[in-house]
Amino acid sequence: MAGRRGWSAEDNQYLSQDELKRFFANIEGRNRKRDTCLFMLMYRHGLRVSEALALRWDDIDFTRGHIRIRRKKNGISGEHPLARDLLKVLRSYQRTSTDTPFLFEITRVRVYVIFRQTAERAGLSVPKQHPHCLRHSIAVHLLDAGTGIEFVKDHLGHRNYRHTFVYAKISDVRKKKEYQRLEGSEFIV
Repeated sequence: MAGRRGWSAEDNQYLSQDELKRFFANIEGRNRKRDTCLFMLMYRHGLRVSEALALRWDDIDFTRGHIRIRRKKNGISGEHPLARDLLKVLRSYQRTSTDTPFLFEITRVRVYVIFRQTAERAGLSVPKQHPHCLRHSIAVHLLDAGTGIEFVKDHLGHRNYRHTFVYAKISDVRKKKEYQRLEGSEFIV
């Protein structure tokens, strides 16, 4: 992560789709269900580690398929739909979890260690061995898929577009798509 100036395109701390698949394929150990659930939630909902660790079981509405997220850093909290595959992972993990109000009884430091070990097994570079890269990754992947900046801003809980626009600058996939779209149109010379 860049120092006090914040995150920038040059930091390149997001995972490609291939790297993300390799990362999830390398989650292992006796807490595999917990770790898969934790990192899936962090990726899919752009959660910071502190936001993921603050999740409680009563934040999950299995009937409606929603999750309540309490954003940190002055972000906008709210309810968001859960994808069916993520609901399935949550239900499977719920059956193995202890009787506690929190989804994840794990320390922040342990999350960092597990992420780094999994990233190493997946062959990811050192800058990508930080759990916050999952938050950056979902933003880039949403923009690459053609999702509007407004949705990404809301999805990440940003109050200001300035924080969301950094993701719009980095994607080579997005640049390539735009150039291909422009090639098909006629320019007035």
